[in-house]
Amino acid sequence: MGFVRNVKYFCGKRYFETDLFEVPDMGKRGKKMREKKVNLSSPDQVRRNKKKALRTFCQKVKTNFTGDDVYLTLTYDTLHKRDNVKNAKKDFHNFIKRVNRRRKKAGLPSVKYMGAIERKGTNIHFHLIISGGLDRNELEDVWGNGLSNASRLRIDDAELMQRLCQYIMKEARNKEKFENTYICSTKSGKPEGHENRLGVYASQAGRTGRTDRMPGRMGEIISWL
Repeated sequence: MGFVRNVKYFCGKRYFETDLFEVPDMGKRGKKMREKKVNLSSPDQVRRNKKKALRTFCQKVKTNFTGDDVYLTLTYDTLHKRDNVKNAKKDFHNFIKRVNRRRKKAGLPSVKYMGAIERKGTNIHFHLIISGGLDRNELEDVWGNGLSNASRLRIDDAELMQRLCQYIMKEARNKEKFENTYICSTKSGKPEGHENRLGVYASQAGRTGRTDRMPGRMGEIISWL
């Protein structure tokens, strides 16, 4: 007899998602050691992995940020232009240090951020979601390496947030001309997962041999609290 697993992901105090899975009876099956991966993942598996990564990113955004926070884009001007991502990372970490100094003076906790460093050819820029609390003009001034643009995060607009997360997490077909590097603060929280067993189901229904199985992935429920 298998059972149905209900896994809930609580993203902060106002949002949660829940999944329902069929879990087969493993009691009569022997344990097989997982072999070392040799072959590349199939295109279908790659697609599922990307979908899962995007969903995890969206859940972390909803866990750590609210409508008081900011979507920020940082770009370089000609004078400060960097020729590689490594140097751009140094600029970004210095930017975060300056932001935290101002937040400390204002009595605010250390900043949280999630986003990506994006390289298109020789042009490098940043897309990130970052803690609010500082004036948006002040946040833009702290960058100091070129242009910046800050807008209030519309966290309650589910469709817009999905598109924003997709834009930040996008990947390129041409890795030589395009590079996307994920960046995230160490203090960013993770969604809380809670698992329950909802019930059992029969893999075989008596002597007739008729099977009565539930689908492998039963569904996904998304709700604002």
